[in-house]
Amino acid sequence: MVGVGSVFAGYVIKARLGTGGMGVVYLARHPRLKRDVALKVLHEQWAAEAGTRAAFDREAELASQLDHPNIVQVYDRSDPGDRALWLSMRHIAGGDAAGLLAAAPGGLPAEEVLALIIDTAHALDHAHTHGVLHRDVKPANLLIEHDPRHGRIAVLTDFGIARAVGSATTATSVALSLAYAAPERFAYGPVDHRADIYSLGCTMFQLFTGQVPFPARAPIEFLTAHMSAPVPSVRILRPDRPVHVDAVIATALAKDPADRYPSCQELAADLVRAVTATTRAPSPAPVEEDREVAEARRAHAADPHNPVVMFGLGYHLHQHGDLAEAETWYRKAATTGHPTAMNNLGILLKERGKLTEAETWFRKAATTGYADAMNNLGVLLKERGDLTEAETWYRKSAATGNADAMNNLGTLLKSRGELTEAESWYRKSAATGDANAMSNLGFLLKERGQLAEAETWYRKAATTGNAHAMNNLGFLLKEQGDLIEAETLYRKAATTGHPTAMNNLGILLKTRGDLAEAEIWFRRARAGNS
Repeated sequence: MVGVGSVFAGYVIKARLGTGGMGVVYLARHPRLKRDVALKVLHEQWAAEAGTRAAFDREAELASQLDHPNIVQVYDRSDPGDRALWLSMRHIAGGDAAGLLAAAPGGLPAEEVLALIIDTAHALDHAHTHGVLHRDVKPANLLIEHDPRHGRIAVLTDFGIARAVGSATTATSVALSLAYAAPERFAYGPVDHRADIYSLGCTMFQLFTGQVPFPARAPIEFLTAHMSAPVPSVRILRPDRPVHVDAVIATALAKDPADRYPSCQELAADLVRAVTATTRAPSPAPVEEDREVAEARRAHAADPHNPVVMFGLGYHLHQHGDLAEAETWYRKAATTGHPTAMNNLGILLKERGKLTEAETWFRKAATTGYADAMNNLGVLLKERGDLTEAETWYRKSAATGNADAMNNLGTLLKSRGELTEAESWYRKSAATGDANAMSNLGFLLKERGQLAEAETWYRKAATTGNAHAMNNLGFLLKEQGDLIEAETLYRKAATTGHPTAMNNLGILLKTRGDLAEAEIWFRRARAGNS
């Protein structure tokens, strides 16, 4: 155990964050970069084994090569001659999914589970394409990052004890979390990426219900359950859960790897369909057609082959929730080569989960030089982990002056540590008046300790009504002791439906003893995440 205030491998230990089966994680200060990192130091017994040390070095090298926004970045690792084995990683301050479950023992809201699984699926598929298995997917390894624009983001950690697909047994086998282990992990046959898919299914079951799919007390009980017990039902434990979730769980937890999803993204896509099919609001009762739609129909009747008119009708239908007919008119306009119609058709298809065709239309519109389509194509590619091509399209769109693309490029660069260029793009976007960029710039500056300028940008964004900025400004002011204005800003953000602001307001009220109102805001925050 390393003491707080001591120096380890050049890092100044600031706090102990947690202890697990493999080692201890500390909050530490990097000796040269002057930033806080998470420092994982393995227990002494692992360092004492020559085979384990060699395997750790190999796995740490693999982990350092994984560059993805949903994977914790590894900065440095122990040298072969070091007495202890250690990794330094990006510090994620938002806790983990196990902590979320501790606060919600009956399971998380369906939309929150969906977001966590999608992020984790992106991370795992990226690792699998690089020949790396995780082998310990579980809620405790899903760290939670609070992004000012996108809310909660799941970031997968502990790839430092993963191993390359097909390599010999390593120390990762001792870290096996039995409650999440695929049946083939207990045998002597080959293990591939589908074992991680099984573990992701076990994790998903727990996020929905608050308990693991096969509760047991002894290793032999886990082995027997994973090998032969039928897949349990989420809806028996939680009847309020989406009706099609059990089918997704059953496929992910198939005993035979060949019967599981071939990739994590296909699991996530099925989960999207399962959740949205039962959470989408029912269609409203028929009402008199909106004036804008009626006028658009009259314009089409007068000029039936005009792509601008067809696009306009599709746009108004889209705005009023008639997605099926909107898609029809977008298609008619898009087939004439109308770039805005192509782009909006891509947006609508993406909203409905048809990502492959959405990409096709974004690409068609982007090749015409349409800046919004370039940016939207970049967003889609980034969401599925194609960061290199996403950056290319963000840069092309940003070069036209597109504020969203400049902001998105800044966020991508920030996620991989290129803070100077990220700041430059945030500033360019913020100069156009983009509130999200102002808020993101404030967040970056706050992380670097430039609190005065961070506050300035938060205030500029907050004056536009940006809820993220109001919440972040409130958080900064609270840290500075200005509780009155912090409360005012939290309340403003909370009234927009911002769950994090509701939660932060509840924390502030609880701290000063206003427990009744604090409880109200905590309940609203949870409902806002459901």
